[in-house]
Amino acid sequence: MKTITTLGLALVVCSGTLLAEDIEEFAGYSEKNTALSFLNEERIAFDAQGGGGWYFAPHVGMNIISDTGTQGFTVNFSNGISFGGGFGIELEQDLAFQFDFGYIRNDVDRMTNDGTGIASAPDIEFTQIPLIANLIWSPANQPDMKPYFGLGLGAIRGKYESNAFISSDAEWALAIRVQVGAQIDLSTTSNLSIGYQFTFAQYDDNIDNHTVGLGFQFRF
Repeated sequence: MKTITTLGLALVVCSGTLLAEDIEEFAGYSEKNTALSFLNEERIAFDAQGGGGWYFAPHVGMNIISDTGTQGFTVNFSNGISFGGGFGIELEQDLAFQFDFGYIRNDVDRMTNDGTGIASAPDIEFTQIPLIANLIWSPANQPDMKPYFGLGLGAIRGKYESNAFISSDAEWALAIRVQVGAQIDLSTTSNLSIGYQFTFAQYDDNIDNHTVGLGFQFRF
């Protein structure tokens, strides 16, 4: 009986030792998994920085100009095209500085004489070249698709084609831009953006530009 009791106690001690070793091994495995997961997150976040935070952002879109009064006429514009690009740098994780340049063209659809009410359809166009510095905020904690908001200030060059109804030299003016949209990650160094821009041009006759467009961003 004493021998059986001794053997039983030995089995209990051995089982407890093995169980403790298994628990320690499992705990160590969990800690290793946790450490690996953390390092993996760091690796993805580091790659997502795209180098030094510089990027290039080409864009294209449709530009709509509100009805405008100029030289005694009310001008109605056709929908036009806007394209260009921007160079930017990430100032902080959620904030970037971007300098935009571009080309905007809208044909004049109709001109109405404010005095007589007579309308005509002249075959002329209105072109603009914006040069605008922007601050753009976008929350970095959004994983794949994130909104962005921007505010910009700069200069814009506008010119009407000359004809019998209107004559215009190139004119530089103050430009104010507000933009909003969403960015979709395509890879760790590129994304697609869909957005709206309102660009106010303070010529002698103020112009309101509404642009809806697509853009890309390539980080390097």
